[in-house]
Amino acid sequence: MNRQPGLVGSDDFFRALGNVERRRILVALLTQESIQVPELTARDDSSSEQARIVELYHHHLPKLVNIGVIEWDIQNWEVRRGSSFDQIRPTLDLLATNDSVLPGDWL
Repeated sequence: MNRQPGLVGSDDFFRALGNVERRRILVALLTQESIQVPELTARDDSSSEQARIVELYHHHLPKLVNIGVIEWDIQNWEVRRGSSFDQIRPTLDLLATNDSVLPGDWL
């Protein structure tokens, strides 16, 4: 099946939502125009902030850029909604609205 240019295919859609780090980024962009990468790593848990930055930089952010749901300004460490973000917005809205009934690790 040929995919239309600019449309997020089913596999990419589930890839974008298939990891908690990527879901956190996308849900944060529901209410913010842009996010600084260090904001994405600030958490009160035992994992290393430096390790999270490396993982974002080399894995999660490039994946979301390739799908088209974010734009990433590497020089300014800034992430903002991409041209395909609105295609996944309804699902993100649904997940964010029903946060209380979803598994604890969804976000």
